[in-house]
Amino acid sequence: MDPENQWILLPSGIYAHVADYKLHGVPEYDCNPLLQALPAVLEEHEFFERVQSYPSSTSEERNQSPRTRHQFVHRLTGPIPNLHFYHLTPNLKPVVNGYFHPLPEHIGIYDAINGAIMQGYIARGIYSPKDAERAQQIHGAAVQKAGHNLAQFISASSSAHGNILIGLSGCGKTTAVLRALSVYPQVIYHPEYDFLQLVYLVVNCPHAGSIKELCLFVFREVDRTFGLAGKKSYANKYSISTTSEGTLLAEVAAIADKYRLGLLFIDELQNLTAAKKELPERMLNYFVNLVNIGIPVFQAGTRRAAKLLRGSLSKARRAGGVQWGRILDKEDWSNFIQSLFESQWTRTPTPYTAEIGEAFVKECKFIPDLAIKLHKACQWRAIADGGDEIITAKLLGEVAQEIFINLRPLLDSIQDNNSENIDLYEDLLDNFDIEEFRETCSQKTKKRESDELHRRSKERRKKEEEIVLKQQFLTKALYELDETLDSFLVKACVEKALESNPKEEDLQSLITAAHKLALDSLVSKFSNVANKKQSKAVLEYRENDLRLITKKAQESNISEFEVLQSYGIFMDPVEKFLVQNG
Repeated sequence: MDPENQWILLPSGIYAHVADYKLHGVPEYDCNPLLQALPAVLEEHEFFERVQSYPSSTSEERNQSPRTRHQFVHRLTGPIPNLHFYHLTPNLKPVVNGYFHPLPEHIGIYDAINGAIMQGYIARGIYSPKDAERAQQIHGAAVQKAGHNLAQFISASSSAHGNILIGLSGCGKTTAVLRALSVYPQVIYHPEYDFLQLVYLVVNCPHAGSIKELCLFVFREVDRTFGLAGKKSYANKYSISTTSEGTLLAEVAAIADKYRLGLLFIDELQNLTAAKKELPERMLNYFVNLVNIGIPVFQAGTRRAAKLLRGSLSKARRAGGVQWGRILDKEDWSNFIQSLFESQWTRTPTPYTAEIGEAFVKECKFIPDLAIKLHKACQWRAIADGGDEIITAKLLGEVAQEIFINLRPLLDSIQDNNSENIDLYEDLLDNFDIEEFRETCSQKTKKRESDELHRRSKERRKKEEEIVLKQQFLTKALYELDETLDSFLVKACVEKALESNPKEEDLQSLITAAHKLALDSLVSKFSNVANKKQSKAVLEYRENDLRLITKKAQESNISEFEVLQSYGIFMDPVEKFLVQNG
């Protein structure tokens, strides 16, 4: 297929990949267009190349203003645009955002997601009789307002399975899943069937475990993905408060079935621990129902959600789990930090040292998110302080003490390997950010720049005042040397003398230079006038010009009268009378 025709632009602004059917070498996959349209499974090195992201800093950027470089530091973190890289810009170049150093564990997440998507599609097609039957049965569940008990209405078999991902906040669970999803197009268009396939959908679990709010989150995300608005919007259609919970859950299943959703990723499952009474169990049972009717569900949460997730998902026919923690492998951690440390926007780039590496271990306890934030904060502080802007192990420690102050109970628990306290304090990481610190550094930078501007302005005004005083002094001195000098000439010579000798402080030398300029100007002026007169005199001589005639008489030592008479200018009166009277 022509690469330029592999994408179509949806009303939402997202590019949908036009189905390019391929064989995967697995019989169950190669007879299903939903599977044939998926990209080939990536080898480890291919996956790393696809998802890695190392924001670079250049010497030109390091020479930008401090406030501009504060913004450059933001490149180290950031959401993935549209939650994935596979969405391309119109020129078909991948969008990259934030620092991401892939580790061997990320391959495991990719394999789990790839297996869930592909296995889930085996029992589903686009327009098969079984698909039509499943759609009708889900509709029946909606009519009965029985979204909680979907499996009781569905007779079709399911090949889907669920997964759980448990780990300490800040260790990169969500990032790992989103980067793995980034290798897939979120939407695939099948021209032959005029069908849109939704490969995955990402939704956060609502706070307090509201099932209706979860459904609304799904509706809004589907609307955003396909650009649905107004009467076509699912969120508008089902936002009526009187719509029952059972109906909403059935409609979510109907939408997932309509677009053949390949994977539903539910993040922040720890929010369920704040829900009242039986809500967590009901919501998790619903996710199990989705798996059992053919829709893979991938759930992620912190250690607080572990018991909830395991107890519920174990009821599904097929369930798997992945533990996600800190980067405890020393080589992996070292590679992660060294790659991170290369992205610097300080005026003086700091080389990585063993001392720097030890400081990151000491302060961040092998938690990636804390390392990235500490690296950002140190750069903000160094830029705000000014000078050479060098990052040192000492600076890392000082900044860590400031920004991690509220995390100390958790970090100390990790240091002591106290699991009970880790569970108790892990919430501290959920909403941890360094925006307040960034703003403090930003304000300090602005003040320093403002002070610098005022200092330069003061110096400029002082210099201008000194120049004016020098001009006045030199002008007076020139007039004292020669009162006949023209005022315009004096002004011009004084300005030129100062301009030609900007660092000269000896006033007598400046007087001499200005006076010399004035004399040179006068000499040049008089010389030009004389030359003009001489040129004009020669040019005005004509044939029989009296001035020329008398000049020749003087040169020949002849009486001017005789010469003039010879030219007929003077005549004897008697001779003139005789000539006139013939």
